[in-house]
Amino acid sequence: EAGGRLSLKGSDVVLRFPGLFEDPAVPLDRMAAELKWTLTPAARADEPPAVEMAIESFAFANADAAGQVSGRYRSGGKGAGIIDLSGRLERADAARTWRYLPLVVSQPVRDWVRHAIPSGRSDDTRFVLKGDLHDFPYRDPGLGEFWIESRLADTRLDYAPGWPGIDQIRGTLRVERAGMTIRAQAGRLWGLQMSEGQAVIADFHDAPLEVQGSAEGPAQDMVRFVNESELHERIGEVTRDMQVSGRAALRLALHLPLHDTAHPHLTGEVRLNGSEVVLGPDVPPFAGVSGRIEFDEHKLALRDVQARFLGGPLALHGETGEGGRFVAEGQGRLSADNLLALEDNELTRRLSGEADYRVHFESVQGNIKLALESDTVGLASALPAPFAKAAQANWPLRVDWTPSSSPAAHGGRAIDTLRLAWRDDIRLALEGERTQPGQPVRLRQPVRLRRGAFALASGEPALPDAGFTAVLRAADVDLDVWRALFGGDETVAASAAPAAVAGAPSPVPSPWLPDSVSVIAGQVHFGGKTLHDVVLGASRLGGFWRANLRARELEGFFNWREPAAGQRQGTLSARLHRLEIPPNRVGDVETLFDTGLDTLPALDIVADELILNHHRLGRLALKATNAGTATAPVWRLNELEIVHPAARLTAQGSWETRPGERRRSTSLSFNLELADPGALLAAFGFPDTLRDGAGRLGGRIGWNGSPLGLDYPSLEGELTLALGKGQFLKSDPGIAKLIGVVNLQSLRRRLNFDFGDVFAEGFVFDDINANVHVSHGIARTDDFRMRGVPAQVRIHGEANLAAETQALTVEVKPELNAGLASLAYAALANPAIGLGSFIAQLLLREPLQQLFAYEYEVSGPWSDPQLVRKERPVSDVPPAMP
Repeated sequence: EAGGRLSLKGSDVVLRFPGLFEDPAVPLDRMAAELKWTLTPAARADEPPAVEMAIESFAFANADAAGQVSGRYRSGGKGAGIIDLSGRLERADAARTWRYLPLVVSQPVRDWVRHAIPSGRSDDTRFVLKGDLHDFPYRDPGLGEFWIESRLADTRLDYAPGWPGIDQIRGTLRVERAGMTIRAQAGRLWGLQMSEGQAVIADFHDAPLEVQGSAEGPAQDMVRFVNESELHERIGEVTRDMQVSGRAALRLALHLPLHDTAHPHLTGEVRLNGSEVVLGPDVPPFAGVSGRIEFDEHKLALRDVQARFLGGPLALHGETGEGGRFVAEGQGRLSADNLLALEDNELTRRLSGEADYRVHFESVQGNIKLALESDTVGLASALPAPFAKAAQANWPLRVDWTPSSSPAAHGGRAIDTLRLAWRDDIRLALEGERTQPGQPVRLRQPVRLRRGAFALASGEPALPDAGFTAVLRAADVDLDVWRALFGGDETVAASAAPAAVAGAPSPVPSPWLPDSVSVIAGQVHFGGKTLHDVVLGASRLGGFWRANLRARELEGFFNWREPAAGQRQGTLSARLHRLEIPPNRVGDVETLFDTGLDTLPALDIVADELILNHHRLGRLALKATNAGTATAPVWRLNELEIVHPAARLTAQGSWETRPGERRRSTSLSFNLELADPGALLAAFGFPDTLRDGAGRLGGRIGWNGSPLGLDYPSLEGELTLALGKGQFLKSDPGIAKLIGVVNLQSLRRRLNFDFGDVFAEGFVFDDINANVHVSHGIARTDDFRMRGVPAQVRIHGEANLAAETQALTVEVKPELNAGLASLAYAALANPAIGLGSFIAQLLLREPLQQLFAYEYEVSGPWSDPQLVRKERPVSDVPPAMP
């Protein structure tokens, strides 16, 4: 036949294209074709006839595509024939593109297309094939024409293994001659919006894949791009926990040899503009970040990055190196105002000025370290010593911070370590657990201290197994200023209590409160007191402190128990070798009682030696408890005992607020046993005042105010004095508050009679007895009696204890029974006369006493009493003996 026509129509048809496709069998769900051909005999008998076929229409459909083809084919040419074919697909599955690539496309290219386009669709695909099939795919445009162009929608492109793919691509796929180009007008990479991009294979034979693209969107998705790529492991997982806010721009370029897809070459750049960047949950944030983050398949680098760190400006650069190590260096400036804005507290309020610093950030396989260094020149501190600093002072500072590297090793907890070195003598080491692991570290984030150590002039501190230790060596340590800085008792009372004889209660111990303290200091100030030459060692277990203290003023050990839950009073016990209260500190001790009555601790104190105002008073034993109720608190003195070789004082009392009264008052019952009153007076600085005179002084007294703040205007009470045989020695008037005003040495000088031989060695008395009533600070006695060999003395009147004045009447009756020198002389010269004189003495004793009795009005200040002799009326003179 010379030619013919053929009409085909069917379903479930399989067409075979040997040598054209990798799988020559192409199944069709349906097809319809109109074909026409002609045969032209060959010029030679051994040659086949020439064939020419016209494909007037060929419509087909299967699961991969649906469309139609038309064109012409004729045999001859260079062997395979000459074709002129065109077609259109109104439906195509982009994921099956690889299936219809001819074998002339290399295997690596077909494999790449197969994996690179896992999904997608096209509703408009056109193609043209024109030329000698021998020259396919027509690298030389003069030899023929071949192209396929498909409009893509909802297509995904996985351009390289191990790198995030692009979704929702809208663009075109064009296969032309021996190459292929995918142009994307739009696409999405999570929240990133692709604005332009293309993937090009210049030649199917050996050309690599070249991908370029750009996108804009959430900066965090760009971090995700790195984290979900092979770059993540190659750069040491530095971006693993990175958090970035705001929007950013991404530019990406990929060079992928299709015969070796395991070794792509990728370059990219992320541009940030005002983002906040947190390099990890263990690192403070970088705010206002602008600059470039460059990366390739091996490394990541920071270029021209400007940010704000710790509230101040920072210029940062860095890149990854060998072994997944990322290092960044920065230059910044820290200002006190910015620190205050970040964290407003008692510490930051006392900083001023600003200083330059250098920061070093390092990450190795996700294990992060941060180091900050500064000379702190320009930064001033008004904090207490040892942190007080002038702005121009050069105090080198280094902070090393190692956040948690393996939370799994700590049960999922984030454990951070910080070491600080300031000047050459301040060292701090801390290990803390963040209570919000997984959150970016911020200055206000809660941190629970696991262990820590502070050292002042004591070398590098070693972290203890648990708790917090402090070792201080200083000339002067002022705990009062630190106490005031942090608002009083609530922050330091717990730590200070062991070093005080009495102290305010403390709250539940802070986790930052030291568990052990060692102090060597020239001076320690606390509660208005100063201890000198201090060596202190203290340890804490929960709310219980134990301390050993040696100072010039006291020496011994202490126990301090924190208040129980719901209470404000702690318990202090002490066993001291020595307790010294110098004159300039007596008032300071009184200030301990200025606090609220319900906050005073219970006391159990024993001091082998009590020294008050340089006077050695002997052994002290003190026990006190806090009782009563919240509305009527009582601080009860259960036992007070001071044992001196010359005396023993015992007392009990209370300090309380009585119902219905706002004022606090003290009541005290005491007994002073006097074995040697003269020795006791000498211990208080009044030597040679009294000899012998053993006895007692006791009673009860009360006043408004604290136990150590005697208020004379409100003083009330009853006193009893009883002394045995003794002698007043030579002394000046006014030495003692009561005894001095009846000093017979002064009276003797005012007598008109000569009793010098009697009083020459001081007044000798057999006993002294008195009862004293005190009301509103006025002490009154009506029965002060002193009976002695030279005279009998009776005193009545009153003394103002606050003003130190008196208004007393002193009656002196000289004893004449054994002191008349003339009688003694007569007895020696003539025994008969002596015997007569002795009989006369017995008869005349009482009349003579009355005759020589005198009264004196004593007034004025105690230091200079004024004595006025009262004239006795004639009626007071006894009559002569008959």
